[in-house]
Amino acid sequence: MRFLVDEYRKNWALRYMREAESDLSTAETTPIPSLSVNLTVLAMRKMQLAIYYSLGDPSYVAFLVGNALREGFRDGDAFLRFLAHLEWLIQIRSVKTSDSDKEDALREAKHVMKMALTVVTDIVGEEFA
Repeated sequence: MRFLVDEYRKNWALRYMREAESDLSTAETTPIPSLSVNLTVLAMRKMQLAIYYSLGDPSYVAFLVGNALREGFRDGDAFLRFLAHLEWLIQIRSVKTSDSDKEDALREAKHVMKMALTVVTDIVGEEFA
């Protein structure tokens, strides 16, 4: 399934995915647990932005997600539910930064990376490199 995405947004989406991958790699090798958790949160935020850029105007998508979090969901909005869950996960992980959370944060970020890669690749119609 390929959508029409302009070159500007496509390039930003791919850039954010590359940066997220780099941040996640650094988080895995960092010996300081709190820094590792912070880097995983940063990576997840960049993955989220990559998805938002691949969908269109990121500020509009963020508005829709925020609205869904505040007001609830309609039936059939599975993708919006996914985006809202991703926002919720990032917010929770942002405030919960104890040293013992490193492995959980890395596991969650790797899972988000797989989903983000699938979404961005399907939408922009180009493999992530």
